[in-house]
This record gives sequence, C-alpha cells and structure tokens, in this order.
Amino acid sequence: MDAVRLMGGEGDGDRRARHRAVFSAAKPPPFPSRGYSVLLYGYGSKRALLDKFAASASPGGVLCVDAGAAGATARGATLAAAKALGLAPRGRSAGAALDALGAAPAGRCLTVVVHGVDRFAKAGDHDALSRLAAAPPIRLIASSDHAAAPLLWDKEVAGRFNWRWADATSFAPYGRDLGRLPGLSAGDRDEATAESAAAVLAALVPNARAVFGLLATAQLARGDGDGVPLDALQRAARERFLASSEAVLGGYLAEFRDHGLLTTKRGGGGGDALSIPLPKDALAALVDALAADEGEDNGGGVEGVF
Repeated sequence: MDAVRLMGGEGDGDRRARHRAVFSAAKPPPFPSRGYSVLLYGYGSKRALLDKFAASASPGGVLCVDAGAAGATARGATLAAAKALGLAPRGRSAGAALDALGAAPAGRCLTVVVHGVDRFAKAGDHDALSRLAAAPPIRLIASSDHAAAPLLWDKEVAGRFNWRWADATSFAPYGRDLGRLPGLSAGDRDEATAESAAAVLAALVPNARAVFGLLATAQLARGDGDGVPLDALQRAARERFLASSEAVLGGYLAEFRDHGLLTTKRGGGGGDALSIPLPKDALAALVDALAADEGEDNGGGVEGVF
C-alpha cells in the first residue's frame, strides 16, 4: 500500500481533499469574475469527478458535453449553450450564437462541463470552444487525457481559454473515456449513438429535425440496407413543405453529414441513396423521441410517400 501511495504521491484522502479544492476554485463567485476556465488533468478517469461537479454547480444551469461522442462538435455545444440560456440567436451559426451570448442580460450564467476536451476532432473545434469559453455568461470546466495537451492550442486559442490547470489524478479506470481518440484510426469512424444524434438534432431548426424524421422512418420501413433514394426524400420533404428547394434540403443533409448522422452511396437506380448509421433499435427509439417532441407529422405515413 505504501508503494502505491508513493507512486501517486498521496493517499486517497489527500486526493479527495485536493479534488474538493478544485471544486471550490471552480464554483462561483470567484470562477466567473476571474475570467478563467478550469482544465482537469492527471492519470485516471475524471468523469465521475466532473459529473459530481455538474450535479452541485450553482447558480445557473449546467450543460454537459462529451467530446468523445460521435457527432460532438463545439458548434453544437455553442448552439446548445445559447438555447439553455433561453437566448434567440439571429441564425443557426456558431457566430450568431456567440453574438447572442455576448449580449446576454447581466446575471445569466451557465456552466459548461466538457468530458475529454482533447477528443474534439473536427477542424476548428478548439477555436470555436475557446470563443464559447470567453463568452461572459459561460463558465467552462473540462478534462483532458492527452499527454501533450498544451500543444493542442496556439497562443490565441489558449489565451481565450485562459486555463487554470488542476491536478485531478484519480487512478480510476478510464472505461468509456477513451471511446474515441482522434488520429488513432483516420479512416475509421465510430458508429453514431442515439444519444449523440438527439443532442445534435436538438440544436437544429424544426424543419431539419422533421426531414431527419422522414429519412429515419423511411429507412426503418424499407429495412433492406440499400438506403433511401435522395429523390424520394426530396419529393417527401417538398410535399410536406419542409424544404422549399433542393438547396435548402442539401443544407440540412450537409448538417447531418457533418455530424456523422448521414452516409451516401450510389443506389441501384444510379442515383444517391441515403442512410443513417444507427442500429435499427436505436433508430426506432430516436424516431419515437422525435415524434414526441415535434408531433406525429414528423414521420407518420412516410411509408406511403417513399
């Protein structure tokens, strides 16, 4: 036991005391007024520690982001933060959401908890997240397991984060913390999960969610694995007044594709065929959730249209 404590440099009680100190430093009032973000580092999973912080953080709400989840992006986190604060950005871009956050009424506050910040893999994610961290109503606390984490950010991005590094060594098993490590398999993409898909869709406009519902319902109805013909989706979306033009529909599909929620291949008739990379049971659960949120018009009766 002594050898274990020597390796860690401290015992369990000492670690718990240090973790409590991290919590007290990150909680308001000092955290927002000092203008810094907190980054937890050290060996072992920090998920339980962050979850405990999220459950006790106050005032304001808490937005939890799993950067290792399929489809997770800093843009999605920024839009979700604006929505959580009850703001109405003038547009669906991250820039519009940041403008709304910058103009948020005094007193608004949201804690953003990011599991595995180093696992954001999309180009520009760290720049976008740093801008979110610098927004007046946002308090950011994140974890990192990257051995060279300081090299992830250039001077400008690091300046916006203004990290306060906190040793959160836990020696706890990593489990799903290492679910997606960017760069380990460049051509291999984890299958999306219903949870991450729901998070992405929540940040999109209602018509985009409705189009996704159409596609998902049609995919379940076909059940042949060949995908849904693009022209059939275009016709169904037009008939339901969800997309006024092919360009509008193409924009929705690009959003799905960017978040790992859509694949395209050549169909049997020579045209494009679309598929959502979710297991059948997960896709069915997502369709049910969309129907509950948006109403039965999202997907009901799609089988007849396709």
